[in-house]
Amino acid sequence: MKQVTRFLLVIMISMIVIWTGCSKKEKHTQQNKAKWTIGMSQCNLGEPWRVQMNADIKKAAQNHPELKVIFKDAQNDTLKQRAQTEEFISAGVDLIIISPKEAAPLTPVVAQAYQKGIPVIVLDRRILGDQYTCFIGADNKKIGKAAGKWIAQLLGGKGKVVELKGLMTSTPGQDRHTGFREGL
Repeated sequence: MKQVTRFLLVIMISMIVIWTGCSKKEKHTQQNKAKWTIGMSQCNLGEPWRVQMNADIKKAAQNHPELKVIFKDAQNDTLKQRAQTEEFISAGVDLIIISPKEAAPLTPVVAQAYQKGIPVIVLDRRILGDQYTCFIGADNKKIGKAAGKWIAQLLGGKGKVVELKGLMTSTPGQDRHTGFREGL
């Protein structure tokens, strides 16, 4: 997890440097150090690994006084996450990192940020389309397919299988299901 956090921090800093180098707005003067604000939107901090991710990012950002990270927890509520992302846009943050609860309802607000020139890192769960800066996440279809193949091999073509699904409006749930079925 620490490697993922370091990777995210490097991505964040790189995106800010690239974005500011291409920006027409002057964000700093000779007297003041630049202050970059990052909006981090987690879909649900009820999952311990997400809490740890935030803690690791906070700790890593402390080594960079030019960065300020604002953390938001959507508490498993898509409408709340959308509103929080709109707040980030209105506040004029320099970068948004979002792990969307659901793809379709959050795609428009992510696209809005991206179209306004705010780099957006989509984390763990995809959105629809390509209106974002980069995606960091697993290949959940491949993971599901590997699980399906393993079960099929274990059962030798005989037996019954029950698939427990996660949130099917999230892209990981959809991809794991599709891959699992292919693997079987």
